[in-house]
Amino acid sequence: MQKWLWSTLFVLIPLLGHSQVHRAYTRPEAVKSYLLKGGALYSSFTGSSYQPSFSIGWQAGVAMKLPLMYKWWLQPELLYNSNSATLSYSGDGARQAYETTYSFDFAELPILLSYRANDIFEIQAGPYIGLLMNDNVSSATNPAVSRLTPNELQKWNYGLNAGLEINMSPLAFGARYAYSLRKLEEKQIASSYLGGASLHGMQLYGALVF
Repeated sequence: MQKWLWSTLFVLIPLLGHSQVHRAYTRPEAVKSYLLKGGALYSSFTGSSYQPSFSIGWQAGVAMKLPLMYKWWLQPELLYNSNSATLSYSGDGARQAYETTYSFDFAELPILLSYRANDIFEIQAGPYIGLLMNDNVSSATNPAVSRLTPNELQKWNYGLNAGLEINMSPLAFGARYAYSLRKLEEKQIASSYLGGASLHGMQLYGALVF
């Protein structure tokens, strides 16, 4: 994963020197713009009593930039985030140690406040709320592991986002950290599998701006 990140940066840095400022920044007055987004999620669990590790998921969605005042923008988004994260369970008696990867699909609504540091870079931060749409589970070391049902998990999730966006007309690229403020489990059976876990991780995305 680290090798992939460095390769991406190696490609992007030369482009910045030749990039054009997006049209929304060159108008005499700030105008709203729209983004069609897609990217990768690098997620893990926090707060779990088991050993977490990162897994890769994906996201897709749309966003809007609404000018507030010079250098400041409001950016609401509507995203479909498919988060994956892994837990390692130690052996207990006759049971061998094993790993399980959990997937959680959310329809999420981030509301970000963006500060335009210059014509290319934006600093962004804000809350998000998510609705659980689906979940899944897989394990190469324990094929008998069972999926958690939706009523065993929290229906709503919420947390905080912060990150950096690079604007290169007609494209944008960003890196964002997301931290959930709510545990995933609703019922005791889910707690026994997840151990009090909530999600956190990085979001790397590209967007078409128009």
